[in-house]
Amino acid sequence: MGKDGQKYSTINDPRTVRCIVFMDEADPLENPGNHYNDGNIGLRRYPSTDFGDAPSRRHENGVNVSMADGHSEYWKWKSTSKTFDRGSADTGRGGGVSDLMKDLFKIQTGLPGNPNQ
Repeated sequence: MGKDGQKYSTINDPRTVRCIVFMDEADPLENPGNHYNDGNIGLRRYPSTDFGDAPSRRHENGVNVSMADGHSEYWKWKSTSKTFDRGSADTGRGGGVSDLMKDLFKIQTGLPGNPNQ
């Protein structure tokens, strides 16, 4: 049961199969400027272009994520950047979407309020 007796079966934004429950946060060696700090990862919802806290890259440039329906997934990041910097995932040259934005959009599909679910 969740807060105030809510059941996991009532999760619908996003659906439980897509709803992120746990995502590994970057550590001080992996990302010295933006690493775990308080036992939880602060992610920013769509349409933000800010990662908030940095997700981990320690698993071969990817992260393990668990979902509200109980399954877990390995997400390999598209970005070739060494870190997810705190702040904006700016667009690429010529106004295109940078590879950081592709990774941010993937995270945001697991958070409430994303119209692309």
